[in-house]
Amino acid sequence: MASFLRLIEHMLFAGQNTPRKSTVSLYTSVPAVGILVLLLWAQTRTASATIIPAERMVPWVPGVTVGVRGAIPTRTNLIDVTRPPYNADKTGTRDASAAINSAISAANSNDVVYIPAGIYNVISGIRLKTSYITLRGAGTNTVLVGSINIGLDPSGADAFSITNGATKGSTSFNFATMTDRWGSSVAVGDMYAVCSKIDGSETFPYISIFSYTNMLRQVVIVTGISGNTLTFTPPLVWDFTNSPTAKNGNLNGVSTVAPRKGIGIESLFLTTTNGNLNCTPGFMLFMSLLSDCWVTNCSFYNAENYSAYLTYCAHVTFAHNNVRFAKSSGSNHSGLLVDNDSGCLIEDNIFADGLAPGIEFNTGFSGNVVFGNYFTNNVSNDIVCHNTHPVMNLFEANRLACAFEMDGYFGSASHQTLFRNSFASPYVPLAFKRWITYMNLVGNILGTPNSAYTNFSHDIQNLGWQILELGRPNIGNSSYTGTTPPIPWNFPGWEISDGVPNGICVFTNTQVNTTNLIGNFSNIPSANGGNGVIIFQDNHDINSYWPKDGVPVVQSAAGTSSKLFINHSITVSNGWRVFYSWQNPNCYQQLQSSNKYTHLITGNYDYFNHAVTWDTNGVQAIPDSLLYTNGRPLWWGTNSWPAIGPDLNPATGMIPAQERFLGIPSGVLQRPSSPSGLRVL
Repeated sequence: MASFLRLIEHMLFAGQNTPRKSTVSLYTSVPAVGILVLLLWAQTRTASATIIPAERMVPWVPGVTVGVRGAIPTRTNLIDVTRPPYNADKTGTRDASAAINSAISAANSNDVVYIPAGIYNVISGIRLKTSYITLRGAGTNTVLVGSINIGLDPSGADAFSITNGATKGSTSFNFATMTDRWGSSVAVGDMYAVCSKIDGSETFPYISIFSYTNMLRQVVIVTGISGNTLTFTPPLVWDFTNSPTAKNGNLNGVSTVAPRKGIGIESLFLTTTNGNLNCTPGFMLFMSLLSDCWVTNCSFYNAENYSAYLTYCAHVTFAHNNVRFAKSSGSNHSGLLVDNDSGCLIEDNIFADGLAPGIEFNTGFSGNVVFGNYFTNNVSNDIVCHNTHPVMNLFEANRLACAFEMDGYFGSASHQTLFRNSFASPYVPLAFKRWITYMNLVGNILGTPNSAYTNFSHDIQNLGWQILELGRPNIGNSSYTGTTPPIPWNFPGWEISDGVPNGICVFTNTQVNTTNLIGNFSNIPSANGGNGVIIFQDNHDINSYWPKDGVPVVQSAAGTSSKLFINHSITVSNGWRVFYSWQNPNCYQQLQSSNKYTHLITGNYDYFNHAVTWDTNGVQAIPDSLLYTNGRPLWWGTNSWPAIGPDLNPATGMIPAQERFLGIPSGVLQRPSSPSGLRVL
């Protein structure tokens, strides 16, 4: 708790609330950071985290705001699934799913369902939805061929209006009513996805090519109720201040079905293929609607699609695992897929050998930490943000061999902190694509020493490799045509096409059930083979778009200055807006050149300049850690602390996950072998 209070104190006094342009103001031009600079930094590395302003971060505290709260419990009461009455087959001959599921059903609180060494056919699937149960194996000697499903399937029951308290740092808010439309009452243990309607007053673009409603959100767990006041965890990482709502993530019409708690998955080897056993689950491990659960010391090999998926989880720890190999290639082959999670800790894992990518994070992934993970031999990217607007996550002390990419494919994102990582791609180590704003890139090592980078970052067409790609079009596109045209902050539907103007018109009257719209539509071209559609925006609820019956509205001909003929009758009201939308996710190929001015890029050593580049704010004190502010965690061993940073020599040291991958004893210095053949004199 002391470290939690200290970090909050640091953040409260951590700089000015203004975006800054990242410029080169100082180069420390020595190959491995000179001795003099090392001495100066050695005096300042323990200083408070003033290098990143408070409004761009949240307190990430292990066991408090991220990861399982408190300590992961040690459970000793074992139920052996191979013994009567369960008799699970450990030769892989017969399906053992039913036997293991029976043992799970018979387990009491704090029991361990133990799976001894052997090969287990679990192609039918293991299902664990009972709180406070551990599923434990004998490490890599317990091989499960199949899948494990933990928790409940979220579906959303109702949305509750929040009357106050939905601000950054808050742990309580008030509901307007405590009963949903089916008569179920709010209860302790419920999970809610807190979200806001975005109104255009934001200083960052908030864009989704599918839907704008409630894409910026954070899940919380109710810990107490007094009247209409609810306390919850984790603390909010954002100001959800414009008509905030809390969407119930439980089963339809049943607010009191709470997420499962205290479930542990330990020391198992999970795969989709072994000898004659083969299966093709979408996820080898599926975890949903969980709080204070963990996955530790497990191996995930040869996934058909995703190795593991965490969704609607709070305070989950995924640590010390080995995630390797993809059974096939292509998209949807990430090692770990995460969305709608908060307060989760992903640390000390190996993500290697053909994953695409190692970690994919998406909508609602807010207030989490990815720490001390090792990535190698993956496809194109090691970490990717692929869906709309996750916020306030920390990526620290990771070693990446491929790129870190905010790909902009489905929409915008902002407020990610990349701190003391090694981004060692020989091509483009980092890509912050279109609609990406307010990124913190501080104290990292960028690039590799032997690569031929042609520039650090560039706003003009360049066929060479950059250290940092800013504002380019979405995933897979490095070239562009022109710069970003004016675009509404909340552009609905798909992106606009190259060279085709987004026809916007504001109605000045109400028109009822008509296919002949009156107004100025001169910017709306012809239907272009059905690719262009018309979308209408409600002026009272600007997050609401029409039509809502699923029937696309297309124009019969190009719009004119007075009218537009459409194929589908609709009623529009005074003040509504109409958009021309282009149904092609690979359109909108302009450069978004302005967003780079919102990023904080400082204190990084890069292998284009072969120097440390500082921002113009003048703060040059890099703290040891934003997560472990009291020093290294016990599992770090005797490895250098911190291991990565421009203030260290070497600048990129070993981390425990890397040592495990290389087969080096963790934290043990490698010395020459002792001489042999000696005799006593």
